[in-house]
Amino acid sequence: MINLDLLIIISYIISIFFIGLYYGKNTKTILDYTVANKKSNKIVLSLTLIATVFGAGSIVGDAAKVSSDGIIFIVSMTSALSMTAYVHFFADKFFDSRFDNMISAGDLSRYFYGRKAEQITAIFGILISSTSIGGQLTAVGHLFSNFFENSYDKIVILSSLLIIIYVSIGGVKSIAMISIVQSAIILSVIPIIAMWLVNKCGGISNVIINTNPQKLAILTHSKFKEYSFLFFCSWLPFLWLQPSVIQRFLMTKNKNNIKSMYNIMFFVRICFSIAITITGLCSSYLFPDINSKNIISAVIKESLPIGLRGLFIIAVLSASISTADSALNAASILLVRNIIHRNKIKKYNNHGTNDEINENHQINTKEKINENDIRSLILMRLFTIIIGSIAMFISLYDLDIIELMLIGFSVWGSGIIIPIVGATIKMPNPTYSFYIPSITTLSVCILSQLIGIRGFYIPSYTVISGLISYILCIFYYKISNSIKKNKFN
Repeated sequence: MINLDLLIIISYIISIFFIGLYYGKNTKTILDYTVANKKSNKIVLSLTLIATVFGAGSIVGDAAKVSSDGIIFIVSMTSALSMTAYVHFFADKFFDSRFDNMISAGDLSRYFYGRKAEQITAIFGILISSTSIGGQLTAVGHLFSNFFENSYDKIVILSSLLIIIYVSIGGVKSIAMISIVQSAIILSVIPIIAMWLVNKCGGISNVIINTNPQKLAILTHSKFKEYSFLFFCSWLPFLWLQPSVIQRFLMTKNKNNIKSMYNIMFFVRICFSIAITITGLCSSYLFPDINSKNIISAVIKESLPIGLRGLFIIAVLSASISTADSALNAASILLVRNIIHRNKIKKYNNHGTNDEINENHQINTKEKINENDIRSLILMRLFTIIIGSIAMFISLYDLDIIELMLIGFSVWGSGIIIPIVGATIKMPNPTYSFYIPSITTLSVCILSQLIGIRGFYIPSYTVISGLISYILCIFYYKISNSIKKNKFN
């Protein structure tokens, strides 16, 4: 590693560490620690969301996919832009006072489906957040071990300690401030890398002319069927609503901030996708014989000059750390808030009566969180350290957890999020409309593994099965209620 590159990396690590400590030292309440007191403005929210969503896989993994499969991968992912339309619809019609005192995905499940649903949501949320943390730490370990003489284990331990310290002290307040720096690095460095590679390849036209036509194909691509499934799933909002992303929604009470957050994300995702596509195609042009898994490492080692190499590494490091710290914070909140403590959010029934609420269906959310609950704050910090340490040990084993992450996010997005989204937009919320989709999607995932289904087919099948089972639950509820009313009349 050249000294200038090393200086850039060390300066970055020291900077984010002290930013995290500085802004975290005044975190003294639960609301500060979990949702930054719900006072984040649209710029902070947007940059925090960008840093949360774009992990190491969004840079290294996506560029590698483009280099191996071509532009069809990015095209299939453009359907994520539909989230902007969904968010506008949701914010205008359904983002209301119900969410004022909620701080986690578990609170949503508790509100709509009861205590057991809350606990199930928390357990699944902790599991997928932990695998996400492990995946990001593993990516950092492999990236740095290629350039430093230190071992993979030392890199993982140091990265883990960095994240654990500032997240445990400052929570989401530290994360938000660090995310501003990380987002700025990601959004400025990646386009610069893309332009540098285009210049090194002799221009984009030269890259396109010398690229395998199959990598530029869409309808005639050999993997069109698989990517069409991914395209379909990406058009739906469910897989994008990870625990840490839901937390970003709950960091404000202003619906316009939420809409602005996704307006900015819409523009950023387009620019980012173009830069990653160019990076992937140029990488394939420069190193046609290298396996796609190692191609970005080859680009960093052999194609980038001193200085730019260090900047690219801190961009990937920013993406990894920002996703890992958000997942760590979300996991500790789910554990303490939704499993250890029985919070005071009662079940709300969108239709009909329920013995836990009064006849006007007023619940509630107006029961404020005890901001001075020191015990909860201490527990959240303690379990941040514990969960982060567990994720670190998982990463030290260097397991192939990509498939596990894919399965986890598939079950979460299909079995947990579909019922939550349905209830949020005021569909009927009988308790079984939560459990049946959860059981169905988990069963589909297990069956897929047993019969050898892999790749993007897994989230596709789980989303379809989860959506169908949820719709059938709602139909059953409405038909059975209609029959009961007719009998009564």
